[in-house]
Amino acid sequence: MIKRIPTEQLQPGMFIHDLNCGWLSHPFVLNQFNLSDQAEIDKIAGYGIKEVYIDTLLGSDVPGAQTQ
Repeated sequence: MIKRIPTEQLQPGMFIHDLNCGWLSHPFVLNQFNLSDQAEIDKIAGYGIKEVYIDTLLGSDVPGAQTQ
């Protein structure tokens, strides 16, 4: 399931489906990738990205999220 979440809720193990910005607005080679560590999350936040789309079928969900 694709979910839009605030950057503050990102955690390692989540799969970024879309960074919700233009490809020139971030330093990553791809727009879709698995978050491996806190440094990547800090980099996303450092570029001013406020919300991203995650894919819960390919990575972790938001802690405490209920499944449908």
